[in-house]
Amino acid sequence: MKSAILIISLIEKMSLLCLPTELLHSIFDKCDIETILFSVRASCKRLYVAVNVYDRFHFTIRPESLNVMKAISGLIQPEQIISLNISTGGMKVDGTDLFTSFFDCNRLIRLRSITLNYIGDIKMIHFLQKLSSNSLDSFSTKSQYMDEERWTLLSSTFQRWNLRKLCMNDIDFRMENISWPDQFKLEYLTIGSCTCIQYLAILSQLSYLKTLIIHDFSIGNMNNALLSSNVPTVHPSLMSLIITRRSITPDNLIFLLSPVPSLRHFKLISQRKTFDPMLDSSCFEQIIQTKLPAINKFEFFFFYEYAPNDDVINLASLIAPFRTSYWIDDKRWFVSCAYVPQSNKIWLHTMPINIPSIESQPRVELSCMDNICRWTERPFNHMENTIIDEVCIKSV
Repeated sequence: MKSAILIISLIEKMSLLCLPTELLHSIFDKCDIETILFSVRASCKRLYVAVNVYDRFHFTIRPESLNVMKAISGLIQPEQIISLNISTGGMKVDGTDLFTSFFDCNRLIRLRSITLNYIGDIKMIHFLQKLSSNSLDSFSTKSQYMDEERWTLLSSTFQRWNLRKLCMNDIDFRMENISWPDQFKLEYLTIGSCTCIQYLAILSQLSYLKTLIIHDFSIGNMNNALLSSNVPTVHPSLMSLIITRRSITPDNLIFLLSPVPSLRHFKLISQRKTFDPMLDSSCFEQIIQTKLPAINKFEFFFFYEYAPNDDVINLASLIAPFRTSYWIDDKRWFVSCAYVPQSNKIWLHTMPINIPSIESQPRVELSCMDNICRWTERPFNHMENTIIDEVCIKSV
């Protein structure tokens, strides 16, 4: 609806009818498929023709609007689809079966990106094998579990594509014997669970990788001595690393970062049991200076539950180490700490930061920028706002 209003507003302010078709298509790229087909296409003959030759549609199967999806399938050809999103969640029928009832998969010759969420592993593999497109460069999926046998079948279907981006969200890769196809030239990889051994395998087998996101990282049974003896050859191309783990030690962190000195972006989200050395700025300063010489963006979010027998919370002492010139002037990495009464947690994090998995809650917050505590519900991806955030304590 917002896209339709935007298009109508543009038509009123300027004559879209005078624009070349290529520019019209660039505008369509910013609109959803319903707006293009049901609003823009019906505006006038000129836009009707422009929509009919548009061939960059993003098609989504949504359980709440199946009639709309069916109507859309009668207005476009499979060759016009470059992106496909199918989710079985909330549907009584399999989403891939529904899509194949609308379109001939053999005609999806321009498909570039595909997302399959909560599709059965066997169903997913069979659907992918039907696709005739050889130009797929992005694949994303969410699944509950995938063993080595299913991964072997799935990866074999990938071998005819030159995938650049692979997002295996929620998939458990805690298998020591898993291997990646030799011809994989992945530049972007997201996986659900990953062990230390798999991390080493990824770095050694995916030499083109630039971005790696691991939602749940596990050191497993490897002790510090074993970790030190298994540090892999330096990976020269990785630029961004995002790690989520419930707990991680400085030694574990050194192991993770030693093979990737080229990192420019590092993001770490970790649940702590209590205040520990990982929450000390000097720990990060030392690791960054010795292991990450090229980094220009560092993000972290640490949280732990405040127990009744803990010492009195002192936000000022938590934030003080992050008020040095190294953090504020040299790196410009701004840090905030907070007490969250609703969940009885302490948060320590850089700001702004994007964390979809953690909900922003009302909290007493103190930033590295001043000595004022504020009561705020500000989203994590917003910087401190002295106008909106309510001052609850004048000084600490």
